[in-house]
Amino acid sequence: MLNRTHGVRLGLSVGRQHHLQRLVLRRRAEDVVGLDSSDDASIDQAVNLMNRTSLAGVVVLSPSDPMLERLRLERLRAPWFVEAEPALEEGQDDTAHHPFAQVVNHLADLGHERFFYVGGPLTWLPARNRRAAYREVIRRRGLVNCGETTGEWGAPWGAQAMRSFPVGDKPTAVVAASDQLALGALHWLHERGIRVPEDVSVTGYDGIPDAAYFWPPLTTVEVDFAHLGRRTVDALLAHEASGRRPDDTTGPTSTLVVRASSGASATAR
Repeated sequence: MLNRTHGVRLGLSVGRQHHLQRLVLRRRAEDVVGLDSSDDASIDQAVNLMNRTSLAGVVVLSPSDPMLERLRLERLRAPWFVEAEPALEEGQDDTAHHPFAQVVNHLADLGHERFFYVGGPLTWLPARNRRAAYREVIRRRGLVNCGETTGEWGAPWGAQAMRSFPVGDKPTAVVAASDQLALGALHWLHERGIRVPEDVSVTGYDGIPDAAYFWPPLTTVEVDFAHLGRRTVDALLAHEASGRRPDDTTGPTSTLVVRASSGASATAR
């Protein structure tokens, strides 16, 4: 579905991170084309519309691999920019220093040795990077990976992923790839009388405002989306970003926010 507002000439294709969309719209937005990426038929319509319009540029926010393939950005006449972090691989220092590694190191510092990972869809670069960072810290610190899942983003998928939680292996830490996945994990644990953080600690990622009101309040990594939004649009409007893809950009800046969902491992007390 296409939406259009009047103003700076800026083409906008919206991925998962709607908070970044709002930041982009606040940065001198005067002429915006919005794209519903879930509607395949709208993609060609959007590209045709953007090519008929005098645009300063097109921003694609945190896209999935299939979305990038369907967009075929090379056919756009205007400069374009894909806002996404660079692809990481296991065994690299950059992977060990990805912001997601902060929650794994935090839990290890609390004495946790046995981990379970609730991941997002691997068609998304951020999901692959977070899993790579998780695995890298597990390997470097000699921790035990009791299991991993992949699935869609969102609390329902987090709860569903916890059906694979290996109770017999006694993991004491659940590392979720997003705050919403962590919410689903918390729900599953509460339903079964597993105490958080007394029995199992849980962490998330993104730093959504609601995470402070989960029960217990969620330890997470708060990503500086304001910085990402400013950097993305400033680069595009300065005509510095035409044709840039995820492996050309820098990763997110972030802060570890420690709350009540993480505590010392019972085995370390």
